Amino acid sequence: MELQNLEQFFDYNIEIKKMIATYPDIYTQEDAIEYVDKMYKKLQDMEYMFTKILKMLGNDETLLNYLKKLFTHYEKELLNTHYDPKKLKEFYQNCISNMNPNLIHKINTQIKGYYLFSNYQSCFLDCITINELLHVLHTYIVNTESFYERMPVIAKKEDEAVGTITLYGRPSILAETIFNSLDFNINSSIIDILSLNNNRILIMARDLGHALTIEIEATNNLAHVSYFIPKVCNIDMVNKLKGITPIKVDENTNLKELYAKGSFEVPVNELIPNLTEFMMNVPKDEDMFLEGGTLANRR
Repeated sequence: MELQNLEQFFDYNIEIKKMIATYPDIYTQEDAIEYVDKMYKKLQDMEYMFTKILKMLGNDETLLNYLKKLFTHYEKELLNTHYDPKKLKEFYQNCISNMNPNLIHKINTQIKGYYLFSNYQSCFLDCITINELLHVLHTYIVNTESFYERMPVIAKKEDEAVGTITLYGRPSILAETIFNSLDFNINSSIIDILSLNNNRILIMARDLGHALTIEIEATNNLAHVSYFIPKVCNIDMVNKLKGITPIKVDENTNLKELYAKGSFEVPVNELIPNLTEFMMNVPKDEDMFLEGGTLANRR
Protein backbone atom coordinates (compact mmCIF):
# COMPACT_ATOMS: atom_id res chain seq x y z
CA MET A 1 0.00 0.00 0.00
CA GLU A 2 1.40 3.40 -1.02
CA LEU A 3 1.37 6.48 1.19
CA GLN A 4 -1.44 8.13 -0.80
CA ASN A 5 -3.57 4.99 -0.49
CA LEU A 6 -3.03 4.83 3.26
CA GLU A 7 -4.04 8.47 3.60
CA GLN A 8 -7.05 7.78 1.39
CA PHE A 9 -8.17 5.05 3.77
CA PHE A 10 -8.28 7.46 6.71
CA ASP A 11 -10.17 10.02 4.62
CA TYR A 12 -12.71 7.33 3.72
CA ASN A 13 -12.80 6.21 7.35
CA ILE A 14 -13.86 9.69 8.44
CA GLU A 15 -16.39 10.04 5.62
CA ILE A 16 -18.05 6.69 6.38
CA LYS A 17 -18.24 7.50 10.10
CA LYS A 18 -20.04 10.73 9.26
CA MET A 19 -22.43 8.91 6.91
CA ILE A 20 -23.49 6.39 9.55
CA ALA A 21 -23.66 8.83 12.46
CA THR A 22 -27.27 9.92 11.95
CA TYR A 23 -29.80 7.81 13.84
CA PRO A 24 -33.21 7.71 12.11
CA ASP A 25 -35.30 9.89 14.41
CA ILE A 26 -38.42 9.82 12.26
CA TYR A 27 -41.46 11.93 13.17
CA THR A 28 -43.32 12.33 9.88
CA GLN A 29 -43.75 10.53 6.57
CA GLU A 30 -41.65 13.25 4.97
CA ASP A 31 -38.82 12.55 7.48
CA ALA A 32 -38.91 8.87 6.58
CA ILE A 33 -38.86 9.48 2.83
CA GLU A 34 -35.96 11.91 3.18
CA TYR A 35 -33.99 9.49 5.37
CA VAL A 36 -34.47 6.55 2.97
CA ASP A 37 -33.51 8.64 -0.06
CA LYS A 38 -30.36 9.95 1.60
CA MET A 39 -29.37 6.58 3.09
CA TYR A 40 -29.82 4.79 -0.25
CA LYS A 41 -27.34 7.23 -1.83
CA LYS A 42 -24.99 6.88 1.15
CA LEU A 43 -25.01 3.10 0.81
CA GLN A 44 -23.88 3.42 -2.80
CA ASP A 45 -21.11 5.85 -1.78
CA MET A 46 -19.97 3.63 1.09
CA GLU A 47 -19.87 0.53 -1.09
CA TYR A 48 -17.64 2.41 -3.51
CA MET A 49 -15.28 3.46 -0.69
CA PHE A 50 -15.10 0.00 0.86
CA THR A 51 -14.43 -1.49 -2.58
CA LYS A 52 -11.56 0.96 -3.11
CA ILE A 53 -10.10 0.07 0.30
CA LEU A 54 -10.22 -3.67 -0.43
CA LYS A 55 -8.53 -3.11 -3.79
CA MET A 56 -5.79 -1.13 -2.01
CA LEU A 57 -5.31 -4.11 0.32
CA GLY A 58 -4.83 -6.65 -2.45
CA ASN A 59 -8.00 -7.01 -4.50
CA ASP A 60 -9.20 -10.17 -2.73
CA GLU A 61 -12.11 -11.45 -4.86
CA THR A 62 -13.69 -13.37 -1.97
CA LEU A 63 -13.88 -10.21 0.14
CA LEU A 64 -15.09 -8.07 -2.77
CA ASN A 65 -17.89 -10.54 -3.52
CA TYR A 66 -18.89 -10.67 0.14
CA LEU A 67 -18.93 -6.88 0.29
CA LYS A 68 -21.21 -6.69 -2.76
CA LYS A 69 -23.53 -9.28 -1.21
CA LEU A 70 -23.71 -7.29 2.03
CA PHE A 71 -24.54 -4.00 0.36
CA THR A 72 -27.18 -5.64 -1.84
CA HIS A 73 -28.69 -6.92 1.42
CA TYR A 74 -28.51 -3.44 3.02
CA GLU A 75 -30.31 -1.81 0.09
CA LYS A 76 -33.00 -4.48 0.11
CA GLU A 77 -33.54 -4.14 3.86
CA LEU A 78 -33.73 -0.36 3.60
CA LEU A 79 -36.38 -0.48 0.87
CA ASN A 80 -38.30 -3.18 2.74
CA THR A 81 -38.86 -0.81 5.66
CA HIS A 82 -41.53 0.91 3.55
CA TYR A 83 -40.76 4.10 5.46
CA ASP A 84 -41.95 2.62 8.75
CA PRO A 85 -40.13 4.44 11.63
CA LYS A 86 -39.79 1.29 13.76
CA LYS A 87 -38.41 -0.74 10.85
CA LEU A 88 -36.00 2.05 9.94
CA LYS A 89 -34.56 1.98 13.44
CA GLU A 90 -34.22 -1.81 13.19
CA PHE A 91 -32.47 -1.37 9.82
CA TYR A 92 -30.05 1.10 11.38
CA GLN A 93 -29.19 -1.26 14.21
CA ASN A 94 -29.02 -4.50 12.22
CA CYS A 95 -27.25 -3.19 9.11
CA ILE A 96 -25.25 -0.19 10.27
CA SER A 97 -24.49 0.32 13.95
CA ASN A 98 -24.49 -2.99 15.85
CA MET A 99 -21.16 -4.58 16.81
CA ASN A 100 -21.04 -8.22 17.85
CA PRO A 101 -18.93 -8.48 21.06
CA ASN A 102 -17.64 -11.92 20.02
CA LEU A 103 -16.44 -10.54 16.69
CA ILE A 104 -14.79 -7.54 18.36
CA HIS A 105 -12.99 -9.91 20.73
CA LYS A 106 -11.85 -12.02 17.76
CA ILE A 107 -10.55 -8.92 15.95
CA ASN A 108 -8.69 -7.61 18.98
CA THR A 109 -7.06 -10.95 19.78
CA GLN A 110 -6.16 -11.96 16.21
CA ILE A 111 -5.07 -8.67 14.60
CA LYS A 112 -2.02 -7.11 16.23
CA GLY A 113 1.42 -5.91 15.27
CA TYR A 114 4.36 -8.31 14.89
CA TYR A 115 1.95 -11.26 14.84
CA LEU A 116 2.45 -13.90 12.16
CA PHE A 117 -1.12 -15.18 12.22
CA SER A 118 -3.12 -11.98 11.67
CA ASN A 119 -6.04 -12.89 9.41
CA TYR A 120 -8.25 -9.91 8.73
CA GLN A 121 -9.98 -11.81 5.90
CA SER A 122 -11.62 -14.23 8.33
CA CYS A 123 -12.78 -11.37 10.54
CA PHE A 124 -14.08 -9.43 7.52
CA LEU A 125 -16.19 -12.39 6.40
CA ASP A 126 -17.77 -12.49 9.87
CA CYS A 127 -18.92 -8.87 9.64
CA ILE A 128 -22.63 -8.14 9.34
CA THR A 129 -22.81 -4.35 9.82
CA ILE A 130 -21.03 -1.37 8.33
CA ASN A 131 -19.62 -0.51 11.75
CA GLU A 132 -18.03 -3.96 11.95
CA LEU A 133 -16.57 -3.68 8.43
CA LEU A 134 -15.00 -0.35 9.30
CA HIS A 135 -13.63 -1.64 12.60
CA VAL A 136 -11.88 -4.68 11.16
CA LEU A 137 -10.26 -2.68 8.33
CA HIS A 138 -9.13 0.10 10.66
CA THR A 139 -7.71 -2.38 13.17
CA TYR A 140 -5.85 -4.28 10.45
CA ILE A 141 -4.31 -1.20 8.87
CA VAL A 142 -3.22 0.44 12.13
CA ASN A 143 -1.78 -2.79 13.55
CA THR A 144 0.16 -4.07 10.53
CA GLU A 145 3.81 -3.04 10.70
CA SER A 146 4.49 -3.79 7.04
CA PHE A 147 2.28 -0.84 6.05
CA TYR A 148 4.53 1.45 8.10
CA GLU A 149 7.72 -0.05 6.71
CA ARG A 150 6.71 0.44 3.06
CA MET A 151 6.49 4.20 3.48
CA PRO A 152 9.30 6.67 2.69
CA VAL A 153 11.85 6.94 5.51
CA ILE A 154 12.27 10.48 6.84
CA ALA A 155 14.69 9.83 9.71
CA LYS A 156 16.08 6.97 11.78
CA LYS A 157 17.87 6.52 15.11
CA GLU A 158 19.71 3.34 16.10
CA ASP A 159 21.16 1.92 19.29
CA GLU A 160 22.94 -1.40 18.84
CA ALA A 161 22.03 -2.51 22.36
CA VAL A 162 18.35 -1.61 22.11
CA GLY A 163 17.00 -1.17 18.58
CA THR A 164 15.66 1.45 16.19
CA ILE A 165 13.31 4.42 16.08
CA THR A 166 12.15 5.27 12.56
CA LEU A 167 10.03 8.09 11.19
CA TYR A 168 8.15 7.28 7.97
CA GLY A 169 5.68 9.00 5.70
CA ARG A 170 5.00 12.67 5.08
CA PRO A 171 7.20 15.28 6.81
CA SER A 172 5.46 17.35 9.48
CA ILE A 173 6.65 19.45 12.39
CA LEU A 174 4.57 17.50 14.91
CA ALA A 175 5.80 14.09 13.71
CA GLU A 176 9.41 15.23 13.70
CA THR A 177 8.99 16.64 17.22
CA ILE A 178 7.67 13.28 18.41
CA PHE A 179 10.54 11.45 16.67
CA ASN A 180 13.13 13.73 18.27
CA SER A 181 11.58 13.42 21.71
CA LEU A 182 11.37 9.61 21.88
CA ASP A 183 14.51 7.83 23.00
CA PHE A 184 15.64 4.32 23.90
CA ASN A 185 14.78 4.73 27.60
CA ILE A 186 11.28 3.63 26.61
CA ASN A 187 12.84 0.16 26.26
CA SER A 188 11.20 -0.74 22.96
CA SER A 189 13.32 -2.58 20.40
CA ILE A 190 11.41 -1.10 17.45
CA ILE A 191 9.45 2.14 17.40
CA ASP A 192 7.85 3.00 14.06
CA ILE A 193 6.28 6.44 13.61
CA LEU A 194 4.16 7.03 10.53
CA SER A 195 3.30 10.62 9.62
CA LEU A 196 0.24 11.12 7.40
CA ASN A 197 -1.56 14.17 6.08
CA ASN A 198 -3.88 16.27 8.27
CA ASN A 199 -1.58 15.86 11.28
CA ARG A 200 -2.46 12.18 11.75
CA ILE A 201 0.34 10.12 13.26
CA LEU A 202 0.52 6.38 13.90
CA ILE A 203 3.02 4.82 16.28
CA MET A 204 3.81 1.15 16.81
CA ALA A 205 6.17 0.17 19.62
CA ARG A 206 7.36 -3.40 19.94
CA ASP A 207 7.73 -4.98 23.42
CA LEU A 208 5.24 -2.60 25.05
CA GLY A 209 2.28 -4.88 25.65
CA HIS A 210 3.69 -6.95 22.76
CA ALA A 211 3.02 -4.24 20.16
CA LEU A 212 1.47 -1.00 21.41
CA THR A 213 -0.23 1.03 18.68
CA ILE A 214 -1.11 4.71 19.05
CA GLU A 215 -3.15 6.91 16.75
CA ILE A 216 -2.85 10.68 17.11
CA GLU A 217 -5.13 13.24 15.47
CA ALA A 218 -4.18 16.88 16.00
CA THR A 219 -6.75 19.56 15.19
CA ASN A 220 -7.42 23.05 16.55
CA ASN A 221 -4.43 22.87 18.92
CA LEU A 222 -5.79 19.68 20.51
CA ALA A 223 -4.28 16.22 20.17
CA HIS A 224 -6.62 13.25 20.47
CA VAL A 225 -4.66 10.11 21.34
CA SER A 226 -6.18 6.62 21.09
CA TYR A 227 -4.27 3.42 21.77
CA PHE A 228 -4.47 -0.37 21.69
CA ILE A 229 -2.44 -2.71 23.91
CA PRO A 230 -2.80 -6.25 22.49
CA LYS A 231 -1.21 -8.00 25.48
CA VAL A 232 -1.91 -6.99 29.07
CA CYS A 233 1.21 -8.03 30.95
CA ASN A 234 0.22 -6.33 34.21
CA ILE A 235 -3.40 -5.49 34.98
CA ASP A 236 -2.64 -3.07 37.82
CA MET A 237 -0.19 -1.07 35.70
CA VAL A 238 -2.51 -0.95 32.68
CA ASN A 239 -5.44 0.24 34.79
CA LYS A 240 -3.36 3.25 35.88
CA LEU A 241 -2.68 4.44 32.32
CA LYS A 242 -4.07 7.77 31.20
CA GLY A 243 -7.47 7.41 29.54
CA ILE A 244 -7.70 3.64 29.96
CA THR A 245 -10.96 1.74 29.68
CA PRO A 246 -10.55 -0.19 32.95
CA ILE A 247 -9.97 -3.93 32.80
CA LYS A 248 -12.07 -6.10 35.10
CA VAL A 249 -11.22 -9.76 35.62
CA ASP A 250 -12.73 -12.68 37.52
CA GLU A 251 -11.99 -16.37 37.94
CA ASN A 252 -13.34 -17.09 34.45
CA THR A 253 -11.15 -14.54 32.66
CA ASN A 254 -8.64 -15.91 30.16
CA LEU A 255 -5.59 -13.81 31.07
CA LYS A 256 -3.82 -14.86 27.86
CA GLU A 257 -6.47 -13.07 25.78
CA LEU A 258 -6.57 -9.80 27.69
CA TYR A 259 -6.13 -6.59 25.68
CA ALA A 260 -6.70 -2.95 26.55
CA LYS A 261 -7.84 0.24 24.87
CA GLY A 262 -8.03 3.86 25.86
CA SER A 263 -7.89 7.45 24.71
CA PHE A 264 -7.13 10.91 26.00
CA GLU A 265 -7.02 14.46 24.72
CA VAL A 266 -4.38 17.08 25.53
CA PRO A 267 -3.31 20.44 24.11
CA VAL A 268 -0.78 19.91 21.30
CA ASN A 269 1.89 21.75 23.30
CA GLU A 270 1.45 19.18 26.10
CA LEU A 271 1.44 16.12 23.85
CA ILE A 272 5.12 15.19 24.10
CA PRO A 273 5.40 14.84 27.91
CA ASN A 274 2.04 13.06 28.09
CA LEU A 275 2.91 10.70 25.24
CA THR A 276 6.35 9.90 26.64
CA GLU A 277 5.01 9.27 30.15
CA PHE A 278 2.26 7.06 28.78
CA MET A 279 4.63 4.92 26.69
CA MET A 280 7.08 4.59 29.59
CA ASN A 281 4.28 3.15 31.75
CA VAL A 282 2.89 0.54 29.34
CA PRO A 283 3.90 -2.80 30.93
CA LYS A 284 6.30 -5.22 29.25
CA ASP A 285 6.83 -8.96 29.54
CA GLU A 286 8.98 -8.65 32.65
CA ASP A 287 6.10 -6.88 34.41
CA MET A 288 4.02 -10.06 34.18
CA PHE A 289 5.75 -11.36 37.33
CA LEU A 290 5.25 -8.22 39.44
CA GLU A 291 2.22 -7.55 41.63
CA GLY A 292 -0.80 -7.28 39.35
CA GLY A 293 0.97 -9.21 36.62
CA THR A 294 -0.72 -12.01 34.71
CA LEU A 295 1.96 -14.49 35.90
CA ALA A 296 2.49 -12.98 39.35
CA ASN A 297 1.63 -16.19 41.19
CA ARG A 298 3.62 -18.55 38.97
CA ARG A 299 7.15 -17.52 39.78
